[in-house]
Amino acid sequence: MLPYFLLASSSMTRRLRIDRTASEAIIGRQHRPPPRAFLTVFAPSDRKSPIRTLWAPGNKRGGIVDNTRSTATGPSYDPLSPLQTIRPDLLGFVFHLSWLYLLFYSSAVDSGRPFGGADTTDIIYLSSAVALALTLFVGAIRTKAFMRVAESKPCALLAPAVTALGTLLYCMQLIVPSLALVICGGILTGAGSSVLAARWASVFGNVGSRVVIANFPTILVVIVAICVSIGYLPHELCLALLVLLPLCSGGALQFARRYQRSREAHVERRHDADGTRRRAHYAPLIALVGLIGFTVALLPSFEVSGANYGLLFYLIAAVLVLGFVGTTIFLADRRSFPVLFLAPLAMLALILLPFAQYSTETLGDAFYPVGNIAFELLLLFGTVLFAQATDRSPAKTFMIGRITLALFDMAGSFLGQHLVHLGDATILVQLSGVCLFAASELLLLALVVSYLGHSRRSLGGASAKAGAATTPAAPVVAAKAVDAAVPRRNEVLARIADRFALSERERDVFVLLAEGRSAARIQEDLCIAAGTVNYHTRNIFQKLGVHSRQEIIDLVHDEAATARNAD
Repeated sequence: MLPYFLLASSSMTRRLRIDRTASEAIIGRQHRPPPRAFLTVFAPSDRKSPIRTLWAPGNKRGGIVDNTRSTATGPSYDPLSPLQTIRPDLLGFVFHLSWLYLLFYSSAVDSGRPFGGADTTDIIYLSSAVALALTLFVGAIRTKAFMRVAESKPCALLAPAVTALGTLLYCMQLIVPSLALVICGGILTGAGSSVLAARWASVFGNVGSRVVIANFPTILVVIVAICVSIGYLPHELCLALLVLLPLCSGGALQFARRYQRSREAHVERRHDADGTRRRAHYAPLIALVGLIGFTVALLPSFEVSGANYGLLFYLIAAVLVLGFVGTTIFLADRRSFPVLFLAPLAMLALILLPFAQYSTETLGDAFYPVGNIAFELLLLFGTVLFAQATDRSPAKTFMIGRITLALFDMAGSFLGQHLVHLGDATILVQLSGVCLFAASELLLLALVVSYLGHSRRSLGGASAKAGAATTPAAPVVAAKAVDAAVPRRNEVLARIADRFALSERERDVFVLLAEGRSAARIQEDLCIAAGTVNYHTRNIFQKLGVHSRQEIIDLVHDEAATARNAD
């Protein structure tokens, strides 16, 4: 969120409107742009500006949104303006989570007929987890090729259809009990849902970390409300929803892609001094996800000792994660805090308290499935933030995290069952306490590190954009002095992209063209077709008034030189 303040002359009696080009305003009855001298940019710490604007995606440029209303006494704050931060393209992920809940954690498809001593839900979960892990393993190794195929039109239609078909086969075992139908349904659902989940990770990765954090409470409330209300639906309606939800998820993905491509976003690629992207190590991610997944699967087996450690862990995780999200939203914009965090938190309490009071099951049995689905959302949330912090592919990061979760989840389940039969109650209590403490501490450490890294990047970005009007702290002054000699490449690219009004996809292609990439390399990096590359390249050439890649490189070089001279 970039807090800009616009100060207009006292003669402005009508509302200042910023259009898509951010260069024209309507002043009084004279429909003409205001003089440049009337617009002044203030530092983020300046709170005396009469007009406060938010960085929210309500504007098609993905930039400044006017959240004030002109009154007789002056401009006033619009309390509903933070709602513009809620992204409809991200809310579609609830279809995927709802399908997971219905398939694995509800009794809608459980026939109660065991096959070979195993429950049908366990069989489809195991077969689906194996198929999902194998598919994502291929995707993690060949991410670019995998995502290129996943984003193609045939696969965009095939993946939801395969997932729905696998779900339908699993539902058919209610009529014709068959182990083959259950296993086949599990394989199809695992393969199809893995492609859908990877595409959703890519969708979340296309927005900034602040947008992801701001939308997390709303998405959490929606999915919890769905999970709680599903149990009151008729059995036939649950089966119909179970088959239709993968198709809805695929349709929501197509909408999300069109929605994001119709918006313009800032270039956020980070480079080192030599122009190469920084390498990231996935060991912290694997350790965190593995330990938490292992603990989540292991703790339910220890309920025989009299304490529900699984529910306790979910409560601790909920407090830590919501505390991190709430603190980040509050520090970013206090005025948005009630709408983006307190309101969803109140709705969450209104949903869960009656559910806990009137549920016929124990608290552990009632809340544990909801906690598992919330953890699926947390996994996507955490892997996307990790990818953005380390400048890596969100899809690849999510696939690595999801593979780790699937493997450690199965390992924790098997180990827990054996320990229950082999160990006594005292050992189980001690072991569960150690696992609970270790997982909670590691999750807390990850959130603290993530918050510090997010705050550091926000401080650096805000001070760089504030310019001479800002009086930063000593470390920021030193960093700014170093950056003044060689302006950051992404800032130069963003300035050019803003000037020529490039679309989101054109910005991505423009960044790679400025690096001298060939059309084939751009096609591979962005996972798009060759015709799409040529189409966007022609549009970029036309908007910039150039005829070759070399002219684009020269334009970027001249812009960087101008910025250095200005500094």
